[in-house]
Amino acid sequence: MAKSNRQRRKSAVAKRDRKSRRPALLKEQLPGRNDWLAQPKARRLLGDPSAVTWWRWRQKPEFPKPRVINGRLYFAWGPLADWWASNPDHRAATA
Repeated sequence: MAKSNRQRRKSAVAKRDRKSRRPALLKEQLPGRNDWLAQPKARRLLGDPSAVTWWRWRQKPEFPKPRVINGRLYFAWGPLADWWASNPDHRAATA
């Protein structure tokens, strides 16, 4: 049996309401200074820069070097946070 327009609208509104009741994405807590982060999480914590910006940052000699484990990049949070804080452009963007 086909649904009437009214029933379709009602179900669409209910679906939309369910989505809006989902908890908001929780802010990630900052990791400890000695924690190692996978590249995607490190990028998110540094403002989720574009792929090109991330590549440019990684080419700088002062940027912390990652560890490669099974082909994936892991960054130590302490040196990464220090690098971020040492650049005045970054401090202004996060303030």
